[in-house]
Amino acid sequence: MSGLPPPPKLHPLLPLAAIVLLAFVLRGLYLFEMRGDPVFETPQIDSEAYDSRGWEIAQGDWAGEPRPFYQDPFYPYFLGVIYRVFGHERSVVRWIQIILGSLHVLLIFGIARRVADRPTGLLAAGLTATYKLHLFYEGHVEKTALSCLGVDATLLALIVAAPLLGRAEARVPWRWAVAGLILGLTALTRGNVLLFAPFAAVWTLVVAGRGAHPDDAPPEPARASGAAAATEEPKPETEPSPAPEPKPEPGPDPAADPAPTTPATGPEPTPDPAPPAERTFSWKAGLAAAACLTVGTIVPILPVTIRNVVVGGELVLTTAQAGQNFYIGWSPANRTGTYVAPHFIRQHPFLEGGDWHRHAEAELGRELGSGEASSHYLGKGLDAIAADPGRAAGLFWLKLRRIFNAEEIADNYSVADFERSSILLRLPLPSFAWIGPLGLLGLGLVLLDARARRRASLLILFIPVYALSLAAFYVFARYRMPLVGPLTVLAAWAVISLGRDVAADRYRRVAIAFPILLALSLAVVLPPRGLAGAIGDDASLRGAYRALALMRRGEPEAALGEADAALARDPANPWALLAKGDALLELGRPDLAVAQWQAALVGQPDFPYAHQRIAGLKGPVIDKSRAVLAYRQRIADDPNDVAARFELAALFAKEGLHERALPLIEAVLEAHPGNDRALNLHGLVLMRRRHYPEAERRFVAAIAANPVEPQPRINLIHVRRTALDIEGALAACNEALAAEIGKVPALRVQFLVELAQTLEAAQRPDEAVDAARAALEIAPENGFAQLILGLTLLRSGAAAEAVVELEKVVEAQPDYPPARSFLIQARRAAGLPPPPPAGRPR
Repeated sequence: MSGLPPPPKLHPLLPLAAIVLLAFVLRGLYLFEMRGDPVFETPQIDSEAYDSRGWEIAQGDWAGEPRPFYQDPFYPYFLGVIYRVFGHERSVVRWIQIILGSLHVLLIFGIARRVADRPTGLLAAGLTATYKLHLFYEGHVEKTALSCLGVDATLLALIVAAPLLGRAEARVPWRWAVAGLILGLTALTRGNVLLFAPFAAVWTLVVAGRGAHPDDAPPEPARASGAAAATEEPKPETEPSPAPEPKPEPGPDPAADPAPTTPATGPEPTPDPAPPAERTFSWKAGLAAAACLTVGTIVPILPVTIRNVVVGGELVLTTAQAGQNFYIGWSPANRTGTYVAPHFIRQHPFLEGGDWHRHAEAELGRELGSGEASSHYLGKGLDAIAADPGRAAGLFWLKLRRIFNAEEIADNYSVADFERSSILLRLPLPSFAWIGPLGLLGLGLVLLDARARRRASLLILFIPVYALSLAAFYVFARYRMPLVGPLTVLAAWAVISLGRDVAADRYRRVAIAFPILLALSLAVVLPPRGLAGAIGDDASLRGAYRALALMRRGEPEAALGEADAALARDPANPWALLAKGDALLELGRPDLAVAQWQAALVGQPDFPYAHQRIAGLKGPVIDKSRAVLAYRQRIADDPNDVAARFELAALFAKEGLHERALPLIEAVLEAHPGNDRALNLHGLVLMRRRHYPEAERRFVAAIAANPVEPQPRINLIHVRRTALDIEGALAACNEALAAEIGKVPALRVQFLVELAQTLEAAQRPDEAVDAARAALEIAPENGFAQLILGLTLLRSGAAAEAVVELEKVVEAQPDYPPARSFLIQARRAAGLPPPPPAGRPR
């Protein structure tokens, strides 16, 4: 046997490369499985908002709306760059994300190898490559994949910069600056990461000031203690040799050699601390490193803050949403620790920001900036905590339970829902039910080992800080995803460490760890209960969301089936009742639709969407429902019936069903490229989807096709003003007034009112007042022109004159809410008491 050649050695990078390849293949298979799935292919809620904003950026709208950012800004700009290069192709975004997700494996390997050893790194990388929720989120047009990547890149950069591995050259300032830069970018994908920044700075100050610890140098194989051997990589190149006999020296000093001499298979002595004489703390080095980290963090955030000041006129650091989220997490209506929207909020990013703002202004009776509105809700959340501290403590504990529970609380998308379409997701891949208990066990084992505790100190700090930053608001599965990377490293550390204990016949720690792991597994797997019992059936909620997505794709029959299946699980689910009502209305049964929406209000009397559906379901709406069926029948009978396609598209556009309107409009334009009505409707739909440059081109083409039609001219003014092209809007106003159509008195009034609004936006109040007065000279009874005049006077500082004009509007239309709101503001600015409530004598 001695003559046999030794087995060939594997290249050390081969196992890691195989894990990265496995990660890419699994993610590619998931995309292949999900192609054509209606919910997967249709962006919804936050995903729709990111996708729409990304396309606007790709079209040149880099500044965005004239207000501080409402959502974290980095991901839309990430999409904007991709769309700018590849066009509006969501499939390209998904492939880029799965490439980044595959490379994410390398980050986890790097963290685990540095805080432990190579075997731990390979195991952690393997768990990351196959983790079910990584596959799931990386396939969606949604920011979770980027926030996880950013968090783990930040942790690795900090660990590389820190002198934790016995490296003398570790104090390199630019490394700390790079770590800060990554941290700042990550905070622009998930705002609560910014709460970790001060803790990271303190950690940096301590570790950089302390320098390398003598015990952190890799020990020799024969001299490693049992505890050290549990975290060090064995060296396969050579056979282990017995420890050499120590050579006696004259006058030995026992304190001179603090390194242990116990063999790796011996007992586990507690590592001796380094002698105080060898440990010096350098405040200069610590403060310099912390300063570099802080400056690096500020660099990517500063442009966002400057943009908020310049465009929105307010000093908002990143987004003006923290107060609203804080209030959601602590409001008296929240009994589950997750998202519970107030009754006045429509749950979509395009709508909810305005709803929050208007409600805050109504409560305070004055105009508010975005930052002021956020502060208002922050105060309301604090008031709710102070009003019932016992309830707040119970809710806080419930949130912590949800953060470390195997339940994946669905938000925009649910992994359990997608398991129906994906064989891959139905496989027993690693999930939080694995990572959670093992990671928490690893955290405990690391805390008991002094040397491991020093090396993994950043992970030990990050996990509770990030968990508390979530518990301060509310919990979703995608929000807790940044915890998965650090917990995966600790889970791998626990498995490798205990496995080495078993291999070395050290069973004491294994015997203690096993029942603890069992208890942690039960705690993670058993679902927590809300303050008033268990929350509603999650599968029913997922089915309702799927039904609503099918409705958006124009598939009412399929949506009805999904809604019925959801209601079979939870008959009181308001979202499923809403979707069923929508489907029945689309299928021509408005009477049954109303019954479903009324049933939704039985369980949730303040459910805003049901109220909106019922309020709008009058005779004309019923006629529209029937008209949809009639138009569809006409198109089925004659696919070349362009008029039916246009009228159906107009109905869909009016109801906000833009995705269903667009293909119909495009079919009309394909048959008649110069149709001014279709061009104008196409521009309107694009404008509502916030694709402003394309919408402007459609309106210009519609004007060229029919110069005497007023609506494209008005829409052109609107789209330019919305896109902050004020000079372009003024030019469109003047062109309309100079054209033949601008000489028609009724239309001239419209164009003068548009001119007044545009001049007011251009901060030219005197000219705006003149334009509004010119409109009133032509049509003295025009209430909208009167309102614009009063509002312009108010904003120009002429409060007393504004009161006179606005009182005329309120007198003519006492139930018109905007006029009354502006009148209240004008009277307050003029030092007058508010007007009496509507309907009461003056």
